Amino acid sequence: MDNFFEKSIDKMRIKNPFNQFKEEEVSFEWRKDPLISKTARIIDSSIIFPDVPDLEELAISSKKDCPFCPEQREKLTARFPEDLIPGGHLKYGECYLIPNILPFSRYVGVIILSDEHFLHIDRFPSDVFTDGLILSKIFIEKLINQDGEVNYCSINWNYLPPAGSSIVHSHLQAVVGKEPTPYQKEVFDQEKKYFIEHKNSFWEDFIKIERKLKERFIMEDEELFWTVSFSPFGMFPDIFVVFKNASSIFDIKEEIFKEFARFATKIMKYLFTKNIYSFNMAVYLSVNNEESYKVHARLTPRVSPRQVGNSDINYFQMLHGEGMCLKMPEKICSEIISFIN
Repeated sequence: MDNFFEKSIDKMRIKNPFNQFKEEEVSFEWRKDPLISKTARIIDSSIIFPDVPDLEELAISSKKDCPFCPEQREKLTARFPEDLIPGGHLKYGECYLIPNILPFSRYVGVIILSDEHFLHIDRFPSDVFTDGLILSKIFIEKLINQDGEVNYCSINWNYLPPAGSSIVHSHLQAVVGKEPTPYQKEVFDQEKKYFIEHKNSFWEDFIKIERKLKERFIMEDEELFWTVSFSPFGMFPDIFVVFKNASSIFDIKEEIFKEFARFATKIMKYLFTKNIYSFNMAVYLSVNNEESYKVHARLTPRVSPRQVGNSDINYFQMLHGEGMCLKMPEKICSEIISFIN
């Protein structure tokens, strides 16, 4: 297992204008994800992200025409056909599930998390997040039982516009379909291949090695294993979570989602201290209970690297399919542990 985490270090020589044009070497790391072909390049930069914009002003300006607010929800949101979802929508607690009017899968449910228009990243209620996850599970399992052709599912979140959300009102998206995303397909293919070659689950080895190294390992309990990703997807390292005892969506009990939401909202508080106020999240589920698979999740912070408001997606990610990260995962892990404790 010596090459489980594959990386190399390279460097470029420059004459630094901020140090009297003295020649310096700037190093970076190339890393490969331990399971899939995804790679990333990481620079250990000292960059401080710009101040968070006025989120209260964003909340006020976006509320007037919001289709997810209770006063406009019935007339401006779609309903499911009665044969799919009797009544056209689902409810759990304060959460309200409707169809996405621009679906990219056979079934896409939008889970409006709260009647309140804006929920701040620094004060996000974990019980609201928990209810949204539970309602997503209810929706997904209902469709799995109705449609024998669907094989792939996930729960997803674009929090605020930098993460791609066109509506400020907090909402999840539960996706159920016949075709996998490239990520889902590669994970399923590679973890099966790993199981055949090593006679053991990738996920068990991953947990064992990360636990032993203690470089990116944040915490664990009986059900969840929290790390910072070795090979990040974004400009700020991802949080990566393994559901240790769940091979499919049917294995996840409400208490597990409750604990996941509780700790995730702590991570969200930490991100806000770094001037990060937006993120993408996915919980990668499975329909089939396969021995070699584990449900897992990724939370990828979204940043504006400079005051000009530039995107954190550039030619590296968009056209070359490679991650580009401005912070070392191991240092961020240490910061998170200190913050949580």
